[in-house]
Amino acid sequence: NRGVPCKAAAEREAVMRYLTKEEESQYSGRINMSLAEPWPAWLTLPVFVLPALVLIMPLRFLFAKLFPAAFEWKCSSCGTFINAAASHCPTCGAPLRKGLAPERSFSQCLFAAQHEDRDAQYHMGMAYQFGTPPNYAKAFDWYSKAADQIHAGAQIRLGLMYQQGLGVPQDYGEALRWYRLAAEQGYSVAQYYLGLLYLDGQGVTQDLNEALRWLWKSAEQGFASAQDELGRAYSQGAGVPLDYGEAMRWFRLAAEQGHAPSQNRLGVIYDEGRCGTPDYGEALRWYTKAAEQGDAAAQHNLAYLYVNGEGVKRDYGEAVRWLRKSAEQGFAAAQDKLGLLYLQGLGLTKDYSEALRWLRPAAEHGIADAQNRLGAMYDRGLAVAQDSAEAARWYRTAAEQGHPAAQSNLAFLYWQGRGVALGHDEALKWFRIGAEQGDPMVQHNLAQFYEDQKQD
Repeated sequence: NRGVPCKAAAEREAVMRYLTKEEESQYSGRINMSLAEPWPAWLTLPVFVLPALVLIMPLRFLFAKLFPAAFEWKCSSCGTFINAAASHCPTCGAPLRKGLAPERSFSQCLFAAQHEDRDAQYHMGMAYQFGTPPNYAKAFDWYSKAADQIHAGAQIRLGLMYQQGLGVPQDYGEALRWYRLAAEQGYSVAQYYLGLLYLDGQGVTQDLNEALRWLWKSAEQGFASAQDELGRAYSQGAGVPLDYGEAMRWFRLAAEQGHAPSQNRLGVIYDEGRCGTPDYGEALRWYTKAAEQGDAAAQHNLAYLYVNGEGVKRDYGEAVRWLRKSAEQGFAAAQDKLGLLYLQGLGLTKDYSEALRWLRPAAEHGIADAQNRLGAMYDRGLAVAQDSAEAARWYRTAAEQGHPAAQSNLAFLYWQGRGVALGHDEALKWFRIGAEQGDPMVQHNLAQFYEDQKQD
């Protein structure tokens, strides 16, 4: 009992006086063990077990992240097992639970799938679809086995594979059939996809009423993408009366779930005052939420609030920051505006080469403003060799989209015979088309043209 406090020995002696011989033997064994081992038993759990768990769990989690197809997570909303590579539950649409160890290994899942467990068959399909590399043929086989046992998630996956042509020939009719089977079981994801097929007329005759019926069913269950589609229908009067109030209601329901496109669209309604007076503060709030999630349209819209100083102090530097984020995602309107800021030197150093770099892709994507600006750069020889013929080509492309400034610029080329054959009749035609749109500058140019013709 070396090193044991005297108090413990005294306590043992006091207790032993009141015990029978059998009890004394049992109690003595316990007490002697505690006296002979200076390490308290209650420290075993925190000192040995917990550190082991601390080491094992992160290693298991790391292995799951490196080889996601071999593991599954469990959906916290509906309990469905989901391949670890997925981001949302394909059954209920909920975001995948992160931060915990996987629930079931590939080998366990395979064993269950081979014994007709439909959930396991579905999970095997997920493992093959999202594996590296994906094996769509095997994924299709496992989904089919589960779908034949009325597994809604597998039916939805088969619909997606037919719709996208993954491992099978693209077939919208088959996609429609599988979506309907899952939709009729009440699954909101399937109802949403089924509604989209009716909306776009894929695999079935376009039917807005049927599309809205299925989208409504999905939206009422809280599926954000369906709520967004209903909001768009009301904001455009597509199959329903035009009603911005109802559009706002559906957009808000989706936006409050973090759906970035709905947050942007809600911002547009506030920005443009479609339900009354514009509310730039609310527009700023919703644009910012969507922009921070990487929504390119919202980033563009947010930038223009900073450019115009609406709902926030004017800040060209902040505008450039958001326009660049949007433009780098290929959003053509942002590329055009960023090119314009480089042309004008607002919020950054004037740079015609950078302006050209951003205006060209925007022009090639059909943005009329960018086409007119690109034409002007060729017309004046800014960052490119002066080329009136190329200028005329871009002016014409924008003019045919109804761009008044481009119509006027093209008219000037015909008037002066630069890059095109001299033609006063053609010049007059384009001046008139632009002036009839009410553009005061084009009207002024038309007046100058008439004055010049009188003098001639």
